Amino acid sequence: MRLFVFLSAMLLARASGALETQILGFNWKADRTESGGPRSLKSVIPNLPTDQIDASVLYKYTDGTRLYLFHGKTVSRLDWASKKMDAGFPAAIGSTFKGVFADGVDAVFAHPYQGRPKFYFFKGAQYSRFDVLNTSVDQGYPKLIKGLWNGVFEKDIDDTLVAEEGIVYFFKGGQYIRYDFNLDETSRGYPKAINEETWNGVWPRDLDAAFYDRDAGQAWFIKHRGLTETSLEEDENV
Repeated sequence: MRLFVFLSAMLLARASGALETQILGFNWKADRTESGGPRSLKSVIPNLPTDQIDASVLYKYTDGTRLYLFHGKTVSRLDWASKKMDAGFPAAIGSTFKGVFADGVDAVFAHPYQGRPKFYFFKGAQYSRFDVLNTSVDQGYPKLIKGLWNGVFEKDIDDTLVAEEGIVYFFKGGQYIRYDFNLDETSRGYPKAINEETWNGVWPRDLDAAFYDRDAGQAWFIKHRGLTETSLEEDENV
């Protein structure tokens, strides 16, 4: 009986669009989500091979801004202005970012280190630093998160976000941490809960990916919408 209710809830959720992956805009200056609420990811980026997104990062090159979306062992790269897929993508993570976790990543963000552009990739309890100009992983990586990121979640980070200069936000479950990259420490009072007071209108837990559009002053959050808590509660009461 429990299995029947669970499958029925899953089929109803799929039919209603509750199982789709959604994207939500957050206005940084106004400190709230954009009007209209979440939208289907495929309505914003229609040519994705999958909507099961593990991580994302937006990076501004000299010839335009590119959005990287990581899914499984694969990465898609799109022109952010047109939302069109770049030639040669989707591609294997291992061939696009040589030396990075080829079997998938949990989170990624871009931030300069000693004047050079870097991508930071997180997977389980490790992280790796990728040099954008050399297109290779820096020597000595991967390394353990523990002991090198003061106060940051030690493993299984959901996603990361860099919106303010020198500030990295780490999300895990229903919490987040504000990390000062320049001071090399977590800000006082963290972790905090993801709620209406801290991230007005953003999903309160288990975010899949996030990135920041600096030109627009807007953060974007991605989440795969599975069975609702209400459906699960109904199953538990059977």
